[in-house]
Amino acid sequence: MREHAAHLLPLLVAAAVVSGASWRAVRTTAPGRAAQLIVAAALLAAAAVHVSAAQHHLGTQRSFFAAVAAGQLALSVATLLHPSRTVGPVVLSSLALLVLWLESRTVGIGYGIEPVGTADVLAGGLELLALIATRWLRCAGSRRTALTGEVAAWALIVVAGSLAAAS
Repeated sequence: MREHAAHLLPLLVAAAVVSGASWRAVRTTAPGRAAQLIVAAALLAAAAVHVSAAQHHLGTQRSFFAAVAAGQLALSVATLLHPSRTVGPVVLSSLALLVLWLESRTVGIGYGIEPVGTADVLAGGLELLALIATRWLRCAGSRRTALTGEVAAWALIVVAGSLAAAS
């Protein structure tokens, strides 16, 4: 793990930024806007993880991780500009990536069974958060949405702390 510590630093910074932005969003904005910022920040942080993963892979795998990062970055920006139009693409892409990750860690896909690592667990957690937060985005306006967003912000802080402890 020590040899990857330098590569985890940008991920830790991204997680800290996401945590801080999410916490401020939940505490100072309307529930719909908070959910929108959480989705966008989670996708942006997941894209950072995939950029880092692309640097450590070759050929087709590198292209895959680069494409995923580009897609997540585009969805992050689109969520900020047109949140209602991105719910479907966020749900579909996040579910697809989570299923693909689970399959690659249990039965293998083309390259054998991959070991579970800190960065891929972080990416999966961020994709799951984006997936869940899209539900909050659709339910914007209720007190329950704001409370759930606050829980999500704390979850991101825990993820960042876990990543720091693992490195």
